[in-house]
Amino acid sequence: MVRILLYIKHNLPGVWRLAERINGVLFRLFYDRRFKAIIPDVIKASTPGDYTYRPLELNDLHSLEAFLINQPSERVEYFKPHGFNYDSLLEVYNNQAFFMFGVFDGEEIVGYFFLRCFLNRKSFVGRIISQNYEGKGIGREMNRIMYNTGWNAGFRVLSTISKNNNPVMRSHAGNPFIVIRKELKNNYVLVEFLPKARQKKNHFMKFKPRLKRGFDIVASFAGLLLLCPFFLIIALIIKLQDPGPVFFRQVRTGRYGTPFVIFKFRTMKSNCGGNTVTVKGDGRITPAGRFLRKYKIDELPELWNVLKGEMSLVGPRPDMPELTGALTGDERLILELRPGITGPATLKYANEEELLAAKPDPKRFNDEILWPDNVRINLDYYRNLGLLTDLNIIFKTIFRKYPVSGSENSGAGDRPV
Repeated sequence: MVRILLYIKHNLPGVWRLAERINGVLFRLFYDRRFKAIIPDVIKASTPGDYTYRPLELNDLHSLEAFLINQPSERVEYFKPHGFNYDSLLEVYNNQAFFMFGVFDGEEIVGYFFLRCFLNRKSFVGRIISQNYEGKGIGREMNRIMYNTGWNAGFRVLSTISKNNNPVMRSHAGNPFIVIRKELKNNYVLVEFLPKARQKKNHFMKFKPRLKRGFDIVASFAGLLLLCPFFLIIALIIKLQDPGPVFFRQVRTGRYGTPFVIFKFRTMKSNCGGNTVTVKGDGRITPAGRFLRKYKIDELPELWNVLKGEMSLVGPRPDMPELTGALTGDERLILELRPGITGPATLKYANEEELLAAKPDPKRFNDEILWPDNVRINLDYYRNLGLLTDLNIIFKTIFRKYPVSGSENSGAGDRPV
């Protein structure tokens, strides 16, 4: 595929431009929203030091043109993702599948890097740094932003490198996260940059995203179909006990940081307000709500979220946007997963309301103890994702085979909702 694309690019420029336009239009339909949600968080999680890293804007293109033209010829010999004149830069800037970034020292561009994305979920990356700024850690931050953007969006991250480009070849020598995929013409190689998680040995029958999603669709559809009569009975009981809506709706953070509206059976009195942390014996909970919460029945409408693709049967519990915004570094790998109705943290702290009720300051305990442990448990789940793991969690959830938890050191569970 790469050979074909390179042949078209170098021998059929008109066809290549048309293909780029079509790819850009389709990319905007399917992936643009995802990337635009990811990029600010990836940049925020970096450690820029004395420099500013940001997507380029239209009024930056003249500065980028000057930056590229003023580079010594040996530094741009192998850097040819596009032309260096303004018209060429404007053409790729208008391509929805081409993301251009700059490194700024004050108002001056001192580095340029990009992601060029294709509908087959591959992204190609490249970078160039001003000679005077080599060795200042800029390249490391460029890589972090490029790679994490592609990885968090579910894309492979690749690059074509000339074997004659000695500085680049030396910088990549011995790097365990680089795999040479193909030998190309003109002494080029196609390399792929692998995320840390793919360097680890995963559990037996590791879920592929499509397999996990297919499992979710079948199970959620069957669950909604079977439980529909019971939902009607529960809805009637909720309305008889307290006026107000049957369902509780709230904005939560989903996969790749995208917000969505979660559906649950309402378990509290309508318009009660109060603390966001719920403890056992909370006066806001209705009699029916206590039963629904005890047996996790209030979570069942989330099967609709699963069917829509906003959630999964198993995964980290969906949190409020202000909490997921506090994730940094590798913690943000959790956002690659769809949030789940149940999960390892949910199982470990199934009695979270009782635990919080025993604390003098439940909210502080929740924020300082449970939340960090919750992140740790979910990150471990991300790194050991597998079919057997998910089936085990579902079995324990259905048959209420929860581990005993009661100390601050034993782990964290689902955030109260």
